[in-house]
Amino acid sequence: MELHHWDIQGAFCTSDVDTEILMSLPTGYSLPEGKCLKLCKSLYGLRQSSALFYENLERWMLDYGFTPIGPDGVMFRLERGAEKLIVSLYVDDCVCASNSDDLYRTFLADISKKYTLSDSGQLSFYLGVAIDHDKEKGISTLSQESYINTLLERFSMGDAHPVPTPSEPGTRLLKLMCPEVPNAEETRRYQQLIGGLMYAAVLTRPDI
Repeated sequence: MELHHWDIQGAFCTSDVDTEILMSLPTGYSLPEGKCLKLCKSLYGLRQSSALFYENLERWMLDYGFTPIGPDGVMFRLERGAEKLIVSLYVDDCVCASNSDDLYRTFLADISKKYTLSDSGQLSFYLGVAIDHDKEKGISTLSQESYINTLLERFSMGDAHPVPTPSEPGTRLLKLMCPEVPNAEETRRYQQLIGGLMYAAVLTRPDI
C-alpha cells in the first residue's frame, strides 16, 4: 500500500457551534453600545472545538462509506471491490494507506470539497517521526533523529557523548542530597525532559 499525508487547515473553524455563544469584538474593533456578536462557527479556544470538528469529520467519513476500525474512532476503512483505503487521524493530521491510487485521488478530491487540505504527498514525516520507504525490499524505517537532536540542544546536551551507564558506577543517591525546598524551575525542566524522552521511547522505542 502507498502511504500519503495531509492535514486539514483551520480544522476547528469548520464546524457549526452546538449552542448559543455570544462574544465581544477583539481589541481594536467596536460595536454599538449594548450590542454583541453571535458566534455561528466554532473557533480555536472554545472548549468544544475539537469535539465539534471530530463529530463533523466522522459524520462525513461515515456518509462517504467508511467503516470505523476499533473503538478509538481514529481509523476508518473504505473498500470498493478489491480497492482499499485506510485513513488514520490525529486531530487534523491524516495518514492514508491505499492499494489504489485512483481510489485515493477520488477520495482526496471529494474531501477537498468539504475541507481545505494541505497535501504533503507521500508520507515522509509525521508527528516528529521521519519515515523512509524501501519499496524494493518492502521495508519502512522510522527515525526520530531530528527530534532527539532538538531535545539535546534544548537541554544543553548537544555536545554530550554516549556513555555505557547513566551514572558513575558506585554512585549512591541519598535523600539528604535533595534540597529542603524544591526548586520549581528545576522540577519543571526535569518533568519536560522526562516527557520528551518518553515521547521518543513510546514512538520509535530507542534503547533509553
